[in-house]
Amino acid sequence: MTPVVRWALVVALAALLVGVPTAVAHRPADDAPISAEQLREQVAAAASTAYSGYVETQGNLPLPDARGFGEVTSLFAGPSRLRVWWRTPTFWRVDVLDPTGETDTVKIGDRLTRWVYDGQEVTEYADPVARLPRASDVVPPALARQALAGVTDEELSRLPAARVAGRDALGLRVTPSTPGSTVGHVDLWSDRETGLPLRVELFGVGAVRPSFRSELVTVDLTLPTPDDIAFEPPPGADVHRGDTLDLADGADRFAPYTFPAELAGLPRSSDEQRGVGVYRRGPTWLIAMPMLERVAEPLKDQLRVTPGSTEDARGTFATLGPLSVLVTSHDGFDSHTLLAGTVTPDTLRRAARTLADGGYVIAPDGGR
Repeated sequence: MTPVVRWALVVALAALLVGVPTAVAHRPADDAPISAEQLREQVAAAASTAYSGYVETQGNLPLPDARGFGEVTSLFAGPSRLRVWWRTPTFWRVDVLDPTGETDTVKIGDRLTRWVYDGQEVTEYADPVARLPRASDVVPPALARQALAGVTDEELSRLPAARVAGRDALGLRVTPSTPGSTVGHVDLWSDRETGLPLRVELFGVGAVRPSFRSELVTVDLTLPTPDDIAFEPPPGADVHRGDTLDLADGADRFAPYTFPAELAGLPRSSDEQRGVGVYRRGPTWLIAMPMLERVAEPLKDQLRVTPGSTEDARGTFATLGPLSVLVTSHDGFDSHTLLAGTVTPDTLRRAARTLADGGYVIAPDGGR
């Protein structure tokens, strides 16, 4: 065999080894002849499916980087890369990766452990009833479950299948009919074999590109081991117990009043919520949260410099893509109220009027 022939064979073999995986990854996806309603049932059944993998998200919401909301802003206002191990809804780990380190959240039972590499800090919490969004909420399976919760069959339609994370994924669209919703539609693709959601995209009304996208770029459907999830503080780390997880947790525990069971036509998502109200149906949601003056005023300052923001006797308003935000003026309880969600500004105004006209219920103990 001459050197020319030998090198030709090497080149051909290398091209074959590279080309075959590429061809497999880009081959057309195999669809399945099932209805949108049947696909929703498959996604619901996949809530117990264990998996691990890498998630990439891209948010295009121009959120203000206000005190107490830094993690929310970083998750929804730009790109994020997450590593996830998921055994059950009460046994998982999600690491947020960045160029200088990572922030890990581990849930085992009703306990949360947060590890911040940059500060070498470990904090343990009781997982609260009410809280702000966190990394575990933006992985595709969690987003898909929220988008499908409470929607009707008429709001569902099929999309063509796609290849996601090297797997065939069946497409489903949610087009909310909730009055006042600013969500045009949510598109999701779930694994053809297991129903596990692999990609979710949220579009505002009339938008041509998603306001938020989350995708499992690699996925392993074998059960993660307890060792994959367990976390041991490294030597020298600062380990302590946290009283409250975030602003919403603190407000839910200590606010002197409770919110109604329904607000702006949306039902409260949990009867256990006390001083914070989270209302939702599918991808349309609204949060009502009391805020102390020292937190509310810096947020209002940032909202005031947002293009298109307005201010009146009701409070300070801003529209951030499909997200509307209102921080009310003084509400008589020595605090303000944050109202925010994927609803129109008029819906927020209606919610604020409801609360101002007696929607609050004074807590029996006046706040814990």
